Amino acid sequence: MKAIVGLSNTGPFLLVSDDGNDIATVKLANLIRSRIVLTPIHLDFIREKINQSGHAQEVFKALIKSIYTYQPDNSFNYCWPARDAALLYAITRDINYVHIAYSALNANRINYTIYDQSAVKLRFSLSTMARAQAFDWAYDAFTMQQRQKLINDFQYAASIFTSYSDDHSRNSNDKASNWIGIVKSSELILHLTLYGEEGYPNDQAE
Repeated sequence: MKAIVGLSNTGPFLLVSDDGNDIATVKLANLIRSRIVLTPIHLDFIREKINQSGHAQEVFKALIKSIYTYQPDNSFNYCWPARDAALLYAITRDINYVHIAYSALNANRINYTIYDQSAVKLRFSLSTMARAQAFDWAYDAFTMQQRQKLINDFQYAASIFTSYSDDHSRNSNDKASNWIGIVKSSELILHLTLYGEEGYPNDQAE
């Protein structure tokens, strides 16, 4: 499957399967960040809920605790505290969470080594998805140098995705496999997050 990008700044992106059938179309409303899930309306709703006693506030406190206490057992798992810290920044605007997110992204960078087994491809895809979310959610607090370093990583990821092939991806009737859903969702989120960035050409996603 590949993502075909239209000529306008906001897409649309057309997802096409290996056999040439259209799967879905997606379109960015605009190039304003954040783009992935967290709209201003969503963030206002979250802030309202966490300022009230109840389940949402307890979950929020647990999320804060987790980024200080979670000890990843390998470089891959640093993608999760990176994403969570970026989420906390988006909610609170506390710059300390950006420092945590970027440090975790650097620790996760060593995971960007590809082997020819599907399990590792899935791990790489999940890592890329979390990195793309962290990039989007903490975008305005990253320096230009930090952004460019992350964009370089994403360019590498995009080149890897174009080389991915797997028996599962050629067999749409293989209901036992989550390979297509995870790998291709990650590829799409990557392109949606980076589309329009200087140094990440629009035709990278074609």
